[in-house]
This record gives sequence, structure tokens and C-alpha cells, in this order.
Amino acid sequence: MNYAVFICTHGRPYEQKTLEVLRKCGYTKDVYLVLDDEDDTYNDYLKYCDDKTLLVEFVKEYYVQSNDSGTNHPIRNTHLYAWNACENLAKEKRLDYAIIVDDDLTGFRYRYEEDGHLKSQTITKNIDKLFEAYLEYMESTNISALSVADARNYIGGKAKNGRNMNTLVFRKVSDTIIWKSEMYEEMVTSLLAQQTGKFIFQPAFFQYETKNMAKNVKGGMEEIYNSKSIFNRSAYAVMFHPSCISFDANNTGFRLKKDNAFPKLIGSSCRRK
Repeated sequence: MNYAVFICTHGRPYEQKTLEVLRKCGYTKDVYLVLDDEDDTYNDYLKYCDDKTLLVEFVKEYYVQSNDSGTNHPIRNTHLYAWNACENLAKEKRLDYAIIVDDDLTGFRYRYEEDGHLKSQTITKNIDKLFEAYLEYMESTNISALSVADARNYIGGKAKNGRNMNTLVFRKVSDTIIWKSEMYEEMVTSLLAQQTGKFIFQPAFFQYETKNMAKNVKGGMEEIYNSKSIFNRSAYAVMFHPSCISFDANNTGFRLKKDNAFPKLIGSSCRRK
């Protein structure tokens, strides 16, 4: 199966947590560390390179000019441009599938139910087999993207399937998705893609772990998080999807009205005769 992992990173040559945990879990395929040409720490990343870990650079200005960030004054240090660059890089590498991920993951867990309780097991080996099971599922369906759940999918002790892409996404390269929005790009893009006929799914039995990156972090999206309030960040989601996303009355973010967000299947009994 022709695939590789693309890790979006910026200004973090001192630690590559996702790369480290992938190798510890037994991932044996290619990894591309994806940097923009405005990252002045590029040479410091060379220490990670070997025959299975490669460094690739994209021209950020091209993506700033061609991508819809949702603002006339885009902040350049945002995930949006790297995620769209990964879509193009995967095509250039002639891959069938791309696994696109951020650089701050600290572990993976397998979730399962036993005796009425939701339990978990840390993944320490053979993660290739798990990745390939996801890709085989995609190969047999018309799914454009499969995402991995995070801890929020297990609140209340139940596994909940989702409809949004997240920090770790399995992508079918031939089915292009154009990422949009400077903030909440995963949710904004997921909704836009599904409203135009693409199928996106997040099964809840495989979980990634990460530390809180919202405040006081180095590299990554430090600048954008520290320059905007929760209200300002939420404005992007509301602007792109006013029919299904609204501001939270308590100014703690936004609310998603799922009945308006996702397309619904119409039963055959409703078909015009």
C-alpha cells in the first residue's frame, strides 16, 4: 500500500514528539517533516533525517496568496498552509494515501468496551498494521478522509463516532480536499467538504494523545493563540458556517448545531415516482 506520514511542523527542531512516538510504536514507513520556507530553523531539523525520515519545504507565500484564510490580514504562522501543502506534496510523491498529522502527539491508545466499561490500552508496537487497517477500509469505500479521535470523544465513558477531521487524518490523495480558515481549519474544512458531497468519518476506537498547546508553547501556533481571544478564534467558524455554528452565550467558544451541519440521507420511500 503506497502511503506515508506527513508531519506539519514549524520552529520545533528541539523536539519532534510525533516522529518519536511513531517510531516507538513500530511505524516503519516514510515520514516527511513538512516545513515552510520562512522557518529559520530548517537546518536544525536535518538531525532527524535518515533513509525513512525526509525533510520537505514548501513556499508559504504561494499558499498565503491562494488559500482562503477567512481574513484580509492573515497570520502566516497557522496550520492552514501546511495542510494544503501536504495535499499537494502527496500528489507529487505519487502516493495513494497520506496520513497528515501535527508535530505534538505524545502517544496512541486503543479503546474498547469490556463488561460495560470503556477501557484503553497504550499502543507500543505494530502501529503499521493499525494504519493499514484504516487505509484498507478507505480503499473499500468512498470515504475521502478518516480521522483519529481524541479524549473528547470518550467523555461520559462512551465511545462516540464523529464527522470531523482532527489532528491526525488519513487522506485519499486522489480525492482532493482544500483546507480553509486560519483557525479551526479542521472543523471548517470538514463541514465544507461534507456539504459538497465528500464522506468524512472519525471512528472512535483509536485515540491520539497530546499535551495542551493553547498557551505558553514554543513554535507551532504560539503566535496565533496568544494574539486572539477565544471569541476572536471562534469568529472564523461562525463566519464560514453561520447556518450551523453560533457563538456561545457565555463567550467560551462556539456551538455547533448538528442538525444543520451535516447532509442527511433521504429514504427511498421519499423518492418521486
